Amino acid sequence: MKPIVLGLVVLSSLILVAFCVQAVALAAPNTGNISSGVFYAASSRAATLRFEFKLAQNVLFNRAGSSEISFINPFTGKDVALEISKGEPYPSDPADYLQRLDAISLKLEIPKGTKAGVYDVKLIADVFLCEAVLKVCYVEQTPGSFELRVAQTGRDTPVKLEYMRPQR
Repeated sequence: MKPIVLGLVVLSSLILVAFCVQAVALAAPNTGNISSGVFYAASSRAATLRFEFKLAQNVLFNRAGSSEISFINPFTGKDVALEISKGEPYPSDPADYLQRLDAISLKLEIPKGTKAGVYDVKLIADVFLCEAVLKVCYVEQTPGSFELRVAQTGRDTPVKLEYMRPQR
């Protein structure tokens, strides 16, 4: 066999093996939904942001990939990235998967002199998930938002991120 043909045979074999592994990575099936949160803070104080997660039955968080919630701080213009990595291990494979994710909290400083008002903040959640029955893994990229209400009072509402099972 010539080197080019042999190389193609080897490459084809590797591709075939990649599709035969237990969990296959797929494009995101659009199973994520983010419910907007509302947070209140006085000027020159901190707002406590809270992000809560809900995974449908048989949807697992995959520890192998990078998962985060990111947004731009509306007061500084700097990127904020919150790592998603903690929760309840999946009993069948606790080293690689979580069956429940812990909530994430962040204190976001409101600079002195910030004008009173509502600040709408766009976010993106990139979460590496697997479906245990179908044995497929995917990165779910879900856009969302939350409001920061400066110099107003009220009860904070957390951002809720929910992930359903992908369809067959």
